[in-house]
Amino acid sequence: MSSDGVIAAISALDYLFVPIKADRLVLESTLNFATTINDRLIKTGVSALKGLHLFWNMVDRRERTTLYDVYQQGFSLLGLDCLKTRIPVRSNFTKDLSAMGGPVYRSTLFSPDAAFTKECGFDTFMDEIISVLKTE
Repeated sequence: MSSDGVIAAISALDYLFVPIKADRLVLESTLNFATTINDRLIKTGVSALKGLHLFWNMVDRRERTTLYDVYQQGFSLLGLDCLKTRIPVRSNFTKDLSAMGGPVYRSTLFSPDAAFTKECGFDTFMDEIISVLKTE
């Protein structure tokens, strides 16, 4: 956040969606970032930012879901919103185009494979983001 222009760029946004991972170091860093943005830009009204929303990313489906619920209660105490949709960790996310063809996973030019999108919950995630944008 101390890099030139970062705060100015964030201030110009309407909404900020911040991925969070259930890893102590990542969690602490992300919460520090989110609370700073929330307290200094959103609550004060000095920016165009209307909302900051956390979302769980790289969720291991074998982990207890109650852990995430406890974290989300803590987010609420800090005045932070967290989306309900959780994006699972997948090895396919690291695959690029191959010479053999097949589904595209990391491309920002092509839409992902439909079955992959459904399995990872991207469709639900996008619906939730659209819902947030419509209600605020």
